[in-house]
Amino acid sequence: MKVQHRGWLLGGYVRPEARGRGASDLLIGAALAHARSAGVLQVHLGVGVENIPAQQLYGRFGFTTYGTQPRALLVDGKFIDEHHMMCFLDKEGR
Repeated sequence: MKVQHRGWLLGGYVRPEARGRGASDLLIGAALAHARSAGVLQVHLGVGVENIPAQQLYGRFGFTTYGTQPRALLVDGKFIDEHHMMCFLDKEGR
């Protein structure tokens, strides 16, 4: 009950040949619309610190970074730090 106002975006991906055509914007927009309709007040996500295009995408939808988790992922023997981002969906978000 204490966290039912929060939603999470987990694991988004658009194939390289479909990039640059607005698919990501449609996906994020649809996910946020669904969250709003379900009464979610804020949405959280994690994104690799080196994934600048994804950070810019999320920024267009109002997501801001509120922290960074060092070594959040281990992929092929390489650690990846992850920014934690969130977007308020209600007008009273701070």
